[in-house]
Amino acid sequence: MAKALAFLVLLFISPAAYAVTYTVGGNSGWNTGVDYVSWASAQTFTTNDSLVFNFGPSHAVDEVRQANYQSCDGGNPISSSTSSPTTIALTAPGTRYFICPRSNHCSQAYAVTYTVGGNSGWNTGVNYVTWASGQTFTTADSLVFNFDATHAVDEVRQADYESCNGGNPITSSTSSPTTISLSTIPGIWYFICPRSNHCSRGQRLMINVTVASTPPGTPSPPATQAPPPPSGATSLLSGKNGLMIGFSLVLAAALI
Repeated sequence: MAKALAFLVLLFISPAAYAVTYTVGGNSGWNTGVDYVSWASAQTFTTNDSLVFNFGPSHAVDEVRQANYQSCDGGNPISSSTSSPTTIALTAPGTRYFICPRSNHCSQAYAVTYTVGGNSGWNTGVNYVTWASGQTFTTADSLVFNFDATHAVDEVRQADYESCNGGNPITSSTSSPTTISLSTIPGIWYFICPRSNHCSRGQRLMINVTVASTPPGTPSPPATQAPPPPSGATSLLSGKNGLMIGFSLVLAAALI
């Protein structure tokens, strides 16, 4: 299951001799589908370091202010680049914010792809009420329905869900896997299998979809920071595993 991520890292003070050029995301570069929390947790950043953003033509990198980071707004960037690679020097202490301004790449920070029913898939004999109660669905997420030729999946209205009526679906699919994006509207979504008596035997799903969150604000760094040993260590202040193309850095001044 793919999840999104949002993070910030505390950058320790270290001597200038340990300055490093970091390729953001490592071999995966600046892209959707990369766990930047795990990547950052293996690094130590200081004001002597540099970030290199490698990306394809569908991406860009903006340095933005906190409010624009939180709202995923690339309309007023501090700096913007569409050329890869982009190198950004971390010359001053403070908090730095970066997003991809293209399409909805930044707002996909918390996107999750849910396989309906887990390993049991879309089938009779599965308790979808229990399965759904263990999830939190947002407008950034998607549902994947896996089923065999004896099943199908219809999105329906509340009355048709309650009566197991597949005669007037909003959407209908007989192809597996079927992926349904929840990006259109928050609220209650209803799904049934229209085949035979499958719905009345429990093959139906109701979920509550809420508006997706944007990247969180940045807490203040600790009042004092001690120099690390040469090997260094990154302290992860907050984060959520998954997919995101936007992050913030809390910079500490490096020792000269």
